[in-house]
Amino acid sequence: MSARELKAGFQCEYMKPSVGGKRERCTVKHHERIDGKPQQLLPVKEENKTRFMCKEHAAFFSIAGTRPKQKKVCPATRTDQPLLMQQLRSYQIDADAGVRKAFREGAKSVVLVLPTGGGKTTNIAHWIMGAIAKGSYVIFLAHRRELISQASARIAQHGVPHGIIQSGTRSDPSKQVQVASIQSILPRIYPKDEETAPPIPRADVLVLDECHRATSTSYKKIMAKYPEARVIGLTATPARTDGRGLGDVFESMVEVIDVADLIEQGYLCDYVLYEGQYDPPDEGLSMRGDDFDDEEAGARLDTDTLVGDVYANWKKYANGKRTIVFAQTRKHARHIHDVFVAAGENFAYLDGATKDRERDQIIEDFGAGKLMGIVNVQVLVEGFDVPGIECVVLAFMTASIIKYRQSVGRALRPAAGKPHAIILDHGGNARHRFGGPDAPHEWSLDGRKKRAAPVQPSLTTCPACFAGVSSRTRICPDCGYEFAAAAKRAPLPDTADGMLVQANYKIRGSEREEKRKAKLAALSEKERRAAEREAKRIAKAAAEAAKLARIEEEKEFLRKAVAQSVSKGYNWKYPLMKFKEKFKSQQKPGGYFPGPKHGVQIFYKATGQLNPVTQRPGFEMVAFEFEGVRYGVPAEG
Repeated sequence: MSARELKAGFQCEYMKPSVGGKRERCTVKHHERIDGKPQQLLPVKEENKTRFMCKEHAAFFSIAGTRPKQKKVCPATRTDQPLLMQQLRSYQIDADAGVRKAFREGAKSVVLVLPTGGGKTTNIAHWIMGAIAKGSYVIFLAHRRELISQASARIAQHGVPHGIIQSGTRSDPSKQVQVASIQSILPRIYPKDEETAPPIPRADVLVLDECHRATSTSYKKIMAKYPEARVIGLTATPARTDGRGLGDVFESMVEVIDVADLIEQGYLCDYVLYEGQYDPPDEGLSMRGDDFDDEEAGARLDTDTLVGDVYANWKKYANGKRTIVFAQTRKHARHIHDVFVAAGENFAYLDGATKDRERDQIIEDFGAGKLMGIVNVQVLVEGFDVPGIECVVLAFMTASIIKYRQSVGRALRPAAGKPHAIILDHGGNARHRFGGPDAPHEWSLDGRKKRAAPVQPSLTTCPACFAGVSSRTRICPDCGYEFAAAAKRAPLPDTADGMLVQANYKIRGSEREEKRKAKLAALSEKERRAAEREAKRIAKAAAEAAKLARIEEEKEFLRKAVAQSVSKGYNWKYPLMKFKEKFKSQQKPGGYFPGPKHGVQIFYKATGQLNPVTQRPGFEMVAFEFEGVRYGVPAEG
């Protein structure tokens, strides 16, 4: 037989399993046309009947009459494990409703703002499952190796079957969902040699993780390749350190909850912040973009005294706590790491130049509790999600609220036996620039104007002794006068130089709740109920898919057991007993036999004796029938 062109009204004849053992025509839309061009249908002999299938399904079978290579499950709908959807929290339902509303109102790109630890991955899995149910293709994009690994693991936990596009990882283009590295997908969609290049992955939906980077050229080139795709961005901090807003990429922003509310509701843990009374000055530091020059700031921080203070404060406030130390530069980080190791602490060092294998091993060891801490430079700021982190040390100065919020957020995830997070701020970031991790902040898609040159602090005069001091000075160095700006906060207690003291920045109360209610006012009750119904529908569909996947897994096991029994001449009961032994559960600790849902019919005959346990007429199993073949006693007649 020759290939047949797929014309209007004619589609792939692949038959997929359905409820009750029936088989239905697969109607996923990729079976119809690809990029508007008709597919070539290939002849495949399946169950003594020739069917014409699209190339994607024909690849799962041998052509023209040989046995199937793999089990007959649609590659667009099969699962590698049961589909389990985590129930959405109330604010996640609000987020889902807000995103859907933005798309209904005509937006093509929406950014969802959820604080670090707020459960962005759960919303991602929810949307992806909805997209799969509609036959859409999804590409999840991230820019770092750690983000790809964590996203893949977390999405898999939610039962989403997916492929991975990343160097060193074998890809699976048959999956509707692809988790892709920016660096790896770019050469695929813009290949140097189109003839030898792998196929370009399809996408109806693009999901951008840590999308505060989406204004970069790499992201824009990818989005330009998929002009019709809807774009969903995810971030805790919707802004860029260089001052550019995200309005060039996203048309709408949805923000439903902040850090203070998540702490109040118990979804993030509380924190205790310790800060210096005499912080390293940031006056006169040059700026790179909208942040301090790392080399200049590192030179001020990288002294024997200050590095010693980092260890001394950690020993006092967080001894024995699993810790992440954020340093200013590599030299500074090496210095801190050497001090911790010399003191006998089990700390590792990590920076952007660390080899992938070594980096993966360090992260794995820390997650497993084999390391007490990691000293790093700009590596673990984003996407490093280990709930067991109990302390973060900010051994850097930054003018970027993004870097500050992302760094402290590493410790705010709740964990068993963790009463609160400990934050040791050696750079004056909370005291001089940003407040606590839960301080209110108004996000906007509009960018800020970039400063043309470093702004040097102005001078002011002390009204008590008339000395000339910096406008940033809170306490006059000559007479001790407290300026009005410093009087807004309670004075810090006396302490030895270099030692940190506890601060209180926590924002709580009705003001935060009123702000949250105002943000949610734009969502009508009808839209909220619709979002809740959609969440229940997808959860129900996921449960049904999990049930079908489990039945298919059990049938495949039975097929192998029957084949083994026949080839080796075992007793005909062997497949049933192996099945019963394999599929035990808490509900059925003794296991169970396959039944009609597996396409199995078991035959019994009366023994003529009473069952000694039930005292009822006894029966014995004499045969079973599976996929049209009878095993055991032949059928009568």
